[in-house]
Amino acid sequence: MKYIILKPIIFLMVLLILNSCGGGSGGDNDTVNQTPELNPDFSDLKPYLPNGPYASQLTTCVSIVNTPDSCTLDRLPPIGLDNTTPTVDDILNHLVVSHQWMGDRMRDLLEMMPADMLLMLRSSTAIVIDADIRPAYFWQLTGAIYIDPAFLWTTNEEKATIDPTEDFRSGFGSELQFKRLWRYVIDNDYAWTSYSLTGTEERTNADNLVLATWLFYHELAHANDCLPPVELNNLALGSSYYDNYLTIKNSGKCIHDRLTAMSPLNSSLWRSLGGVLYQGNDATTEEKSYSAEFVAAEFITDVASDTYSYSSIWEDTAMLFEEILMKKSFNADRDLVFVDYYDTFSCEDALVRWGQRGRLGDSAVIERAKFIVAEILPEVDLTAFFANQPTPLAIPTDISYCTTNYSTQNAGKMQLNSAAMQKRMLNHREID
Repeated sequence: MKYIILKPIIFLMVLLILNSCGGGSGGDNDTVNQTPELNPDFSDLKPYLPNGPYASQLTTCVSIVNTPDSCTLDRLPPIGLDNTTPTVDDILNHLVVSHQWMGDRMRDLLEMMPADMLLMLRSSTAIVIDADIRPAYFWQLTGAIYIDPAFLWTTNEEKATIDPTEDFRSGFGSELQFKRLWRYVIDNDYAWTSYSLTGTEERTNADNLVLATWLFYHELAHANDCLPPVELNNLALGSSYYDNYLTIKNSGKCIHDRLTAMSPLNSSLWRSLGGVLYQGNDATTEEKSYSAEFVAAEFITDVASDTYSYSSIWEDTAMLFEEILMKKSFNADRDLVFVDYYDTFSCEDALVRWGQRGRLGDSAVIERAKFIVAEILPEVDLTAFFANQPTPLAIPTDISYCTTNYSTQNAGKMQLNSAAMQKRMLNHREID
């Protein structure tokens, strides 16, 4: 969910250039404001494998804050330079954590995740999991993905080590008259159940699989955006990841730039609203008057798969990619819904004003998706997958978001586990 903030996915950050479900520079450029929202304390990081081939430099290379300190690729290369078809053990050599359990859970999940996940990790230099990371992000200065451990815990003891600070974007868009909600569903039921970091519930690796896979698909879409597999053999090993990134970016080879040239997002209204909802910009007087129905009518005329696509052109790519892979791997469909603004979420009061399931099946959207997946996963043939995509399903309006009845056979009632209705990591998810 996330993200640049580029998930949970450019937003505001104390670092440099980042793509994620969580933070980055905002807009369509590649600069980041020096702000304190994202400033994890990495003093407790350590390599998961203390005797691994990169153990001596891993922590230093993923913790840098200044461009001149960047590690060269001959010190910490992308995983795909170790092995073009990496194994779980190859990935673990590039894993750094603040607590040992985080690495254990990551190892377990890597062994359970779809096989294409290992291929996608080729473009990353490391996986960083730290108790202070919120939200997750990819950072072009280091080439690493930074993972929020709230997606990984299984026991209350593990949960207790995680910083419960809320996502800094929680209040964005509070002056607007609508909310945008989303969720993944499988067989007309929630794809995962989310729990508060302050609750007492426990869960298993199997419970976390779909949730964690979604997060990795999104963040790794960012990692592959300017370093798709075809570019791995063209890297200058004596230069940093960031310098190589700039070379690829300046040559026009980044996927998001080519997608925008081929099929740009055209809604200036939603581009501005994206700045309000996902970058914290102030809403104009006119924007404060927009109803849920009005913004939905504008959204449906464009080719974005989700409103988060308007956060930045990086997010446009990542949103398309995550929806493709979630459908391919789990038959999970993404719901996008607009409701009237609320201060506190209530299932009964959150009435659908407009909604759609499986926007990926829209003819204009799917053509953009085909381009992206062919660039990021050229080894995977999705011809039959795309040919069999159903058209988007309209979600009935003026009914509760949580107890709607709208499967393709108009059967099966989607129920929300009230125990999961916590302020942190809600199933309905307002933030990616």
